[in-house]
Amino acid sequence: MKMTQEAWEKMQERIGLLISGKIPEPYRILKGMLTGEKVIAIGDVVAENMLKVGIEPEMIIVDGKSMRKDRVGTMECDITVENPASELTKELIAAVKKGYKRIFVEGEEDLAALPAILYADTNTVIVYGEPSEGIMVIRPTEENKQKVKEVLALFENGDMAQLLG
Repeated sequence: MKMTQEAWEKMQERIGLLISGKIPEPYRILKGMLTGEKVIAIGDVVAENMLKVGIEPEMIIVDGKSMRKDRVGTMECDITVENPASELTKELIAAVKKGYKRIFVEGEEDLAALPAILYADTNTVIVYGEPSEGIMVIRPTEENKQKVKEVLALFENGDMAQLLG
């Protein structure tokens, strides 16, 4: 499924909480907010900083990059999936849905929050980096799941039946 301009525009409407500040402050704030929820970390820097402040994510999705530049030394993962920039592949969606603990993405993991929100249970928070701003924290409420479905319906080849099946 490829992102369209309409999907990109819809995604600009934030559905989570932005926590800003100098690193590691946003992660310390996040840790103080958590009351037993599972955490899904999307992005190498996000995962690394969570681990540094003592947050152990239930799921980590990384691509070996930060700001689209290769990073030295990436974490060991359970599965590797292909996912080109501005796309969501069946492979990535299936890996998230199956609940792999550590997912390495060959390509780009930027859109992984969409299936993560869609498939996470309500006792979960999804966290990803917002470059030069901080971290976004999203709860997978029914309202947020519906907003994700609306965005995915705007993707080229956006087969919602396949995603939800």
